[in-house]
Amino acid sequence: MVKKSSRSGMILREPVPPRYQEEEGFTLATIVFVIQENRVLLGLKSRGRFGEKRWNGPGGKAERRETMHACAKREVRQETGVELLDPLKEVGVLFSVHPRVRMRVHIFVAERFQGIPRPSKELERVEWFDLEDLPLNDFWEDQQFWMQLAIAGKSFTAFAKYGKQDNEDRLVKWDVILGPPQTRLPDLFQ
Repeated sequence: MVKKSSRSGMILREPVPPRYQEEEGFTLATIVFVIQENRVLLGLKSRGRFGEKRWNGPGGKAERRETMHACAKREVRQETGVELLDPLKEVGVLFSVHPRVRMRVHIFVAERFQGIPRPSKELERVEWFDLEDLPLNDFWEDQQFWMQLAIAGKSFTAFAKYGKQDNEDRLVKWDVILGPPQTRLPDLFQ
């Protein structure tokens, strides 16, 4: 918003609020694993996007004042064209620390939806994968430690720290705690 100062005649600009929610230095985001029978819906991130050329569940950053539940539904709809139906189950929280970004990712599982999945500008491919034949080598490295828990509907809190090696983000530290998802970074991870 632009205002004109009555004293000096100067134009003053109010600070623009950030587009995405942050809490305690972490950008808030979601990942959703849509399950149908014994398959999970995954998307391959497009070039130029964070996580490019990696498979993952659809998801993304929470907009200001948006609940994690609403963010999960919006991101799946935008990235795949699929409309999630309640209930969504939040199964985990991942604290993901990269050289360029710190995220607190709320992880959901959904089994009810409408629509036919299709690619988008965010996901260049969208495919159903058999739960017994996931492309684990094409995920973020930390997912091998918590993804099966998420898909099985088990509750957890995970921590993953990445560093630069050979110009790529590589996992340097990780941990997973079973139990209700925590929204504050546990002391164990600090």
